[in-house]
Amino acid sequence: MGDGWIGYLLAPGSFSRRRDLLLERRAELGRADEPFPTGMLVPINVRSSADAHAEAATAWGKLTNAPARLPDRLFAAGSPGEVVEQLHRYWEAGCTEFMLAPTDQGRRYLDQVELIATEILPRLKEFS
Repeated sequence: MGDGWIGYLLAPGSFSRRRDLLLERRAELGRADEPFPTGMLVPINVRSSADAHAEAATAWGKLTNAPARLPDRLFAAGSPGEVVEQLHRYWEAGCTEFMLAPTDQGRRYLDQVELIATEILPRLKEFS
């Protein structure tokens, strides 16, 4: 009976399937015509390097104390253009809201926030 939904650690296809299920249930409850924004919390590492995904996985593992490495398909990493392309896949799957979580919570955190603000967010606004 919620007013929206935010997914986490889902690939775009998994996001789409879960979103569709929620929309079906809302229709069964007679709420299909009510607004229902859907979004994703996406771990992100904006960096123009070949190992951006590996860096993101390592940083996220340290932050979450997870024993296993985070699969590449569950976060966005790379150059600003690559990150926007990866986020666009979520938008195509029905994602209307993005919460972007820098994987580096250490010395590069503020750099990541700056890159997200200047290089990523303006391009996300172009999706709609």
